[in-house]
Amino acid sequence: MHKLRVAVLAAVVAGAATTVVALGTGTSSAADIALARGNQLLIKSATDVLVDPMHKQVLISDATGGQLVATNYDGAVLATRTGLPGINGLALSPDGRTLYAAVTGSRAIAIFDAATLTKQRSTPLVEPYTPTTMTTVADGVRFGYEIPSKAGRPSSVEVLDTGTIPLHAGHITADTSPLHGAPLFLTAPGDPDRRLAVDTSADARTGGSVWIETNASWQSGAIAPLDAPVRGAALSADGATLIGWGDGCTPWKVTLATNERSPAYAGRCNPASIDVHPDGRVAIGYNNSGAGTDIAVFPRGAETSTQTFAAPTGEIIDDVAWQPDGPRLFAITRNAKSEFRMWVMNSPAAAPRVKPTLTMSGNGATVPYNSTVTLTARIGAPGRVVEIWADPWGGDQPLRLVKRATSNSAGIVSTTFKLTRTTSVTAKFVGDSNYLPTEAKSTIHTRTTVALATSRQYTTKKVGTIPYAYFRKSVKPYFTTTMPAYPGRRQTLQMEFWNGNTWRPLRSAHVAVNSAGKSHYTLTGMTSVNVPLRARATYRPYDPSTPLAPNDAVNALTYGNWLYFRFTA
Repeated sequence: MHKLRVAVLAAVVAGAATTVVALGTGTSSAADIALARGNQLLIKSATDVLVDPMHKQVLISDATGGQLVATNYDGAVLATRTGLPGINGLALSPDGRTLYAAVTGSRAIAIFDAATLTKQRSTPLVEPYTPTTMTTVADGVRFGYEIPSKAGRPSSVEVLDTGTIPLHAGHITADTSPLHGAPLFLTAPGDPDRRLAVDTSADARTGGSVWIETNASWQSGAIAPLDAPVRGAALSADGATLIGWGDGCTPWKVTLATNERSPAYAGRCNPASIDVHPDGRVAIGYNNSGAGTDIAVFPRGAETSTQTFAAPTGEIIDDVAWQPDGPRLFAITRNAKSEFRMWVMNSPAAAPRVKPTLTMSGNGATVPYNSTVTLTARIGAPGRVVEIWADPWGGDQPLRLVKRATSNSAGIVSTTFKLTRTTSVTAKFVGDSNYLPTEAKSTIHTRTTVALATSRQYTTKKVGTIPYAYFRKSVKPYFTTTMPAYPGRRQTLQMEFWNGNTWRPLRSAHVAVNSAGKSHYTLTGMTSVNVPLRARATYRPYDPSTPLAPNDAVNALTYGNWLYFRFTA
């Protein structure tokens, strides 16, 4: 129901949109103008979208995320309101000062100050109706409700009058015949008194039925039922023509005065959304997964497009909508990962963009194993969407998105991340209407852990402050090194002896670390007694310039502690 609802919000109230990125005007129908520089939206769904021309902001209801998001025309986030489960339809009061939101999960209408999005109240319904759709008309706001099924009757839809608090419901139809799903409300951008409601359900009894509101009364039958289900529809600017589509390839139009229906806007398949500008232009977005036109614009009364646009590969059109008091045409796209982007065409503010300065903290730092570090991206201005990605070294862990957020008032996005390996961290700015996308990288080196232990000694005692392990000269000491396992990992066991003045190399060995993180070494060939000895395990990452045994390189050079020992007779 979302796409049906969003696609046809009355342009006299607002055209649907979200964060925007400017694209210059185009007038070619021979070749698509490629969309570029889309702003990513931090939402999980675009259930309803609404442009507020009085306050020059874009309002987005995100039912999946339970939030209301407002941006300005340049895409900067102005406010986010959470705790709105299943928020659905949005509508402004006729004077533009009050915003109404259908909060389906709470079975209530949330009422906000449109300028500040301060919630004034949340009004539950006096009967157990589930609010879903809504629209603004000249004399108020209409709300569509679904009623839970009862024995002997299907679900129905009713319309609420906001003139009374608490809200009271009145039937949408004079004969009280039901609809099967919240209706698709339509008003004409150039004639707000022309009001239609369409049953978009697939129910064989009522699907495709059209009601006309006349003198506050809803009547059905004046327009022959449309083919059900209706997937999308809109009224022309003068209210004389109903444009829509079902499961067929191309749209149709119905001349309301004669009730004649005929194919319309032929030549392209799979429309996804539609919006009509008050000046009569029609914009249609297509669910086109391949190359070619994704958005087409038709002049008033014409069915040959004068502007066409192509979205990036892998993105499909979710919604299109006009700025009701200006030239902008907004589009929302989404990809297979349900990531949303907003684009704007015909922006008068389109201008060459520059690349902003972006930095990522931590480059070149070395930290202990299992450290929790703060990753800070600085973009230099608030309201810019930045992603922080982490790529742990080694081929067995994937590149991962750590955080995606809008920069704060200081132009910063930060998060924390636990490091067990050397990690490449990338900050990515996705771009906006004034600045090009860019990225900044840093590498944070991470040590591993190294622990060395001996066995087979007959005693341990201190020499001064240093503990020594004592072995009989007939015993072969057994050394065990413990460190995090990694395929092909080796540790370097280094041994030294005291010559009376300094520690001198004795021997070293490169020993494999098994899948349990253990490495074992037996010391042989030692006969000298009462000579101070010491051993240390070291992780040395592979370096092609150093003639050492092959090793992995997922951690930074890490020395273990010295372990001291002697042989006695």
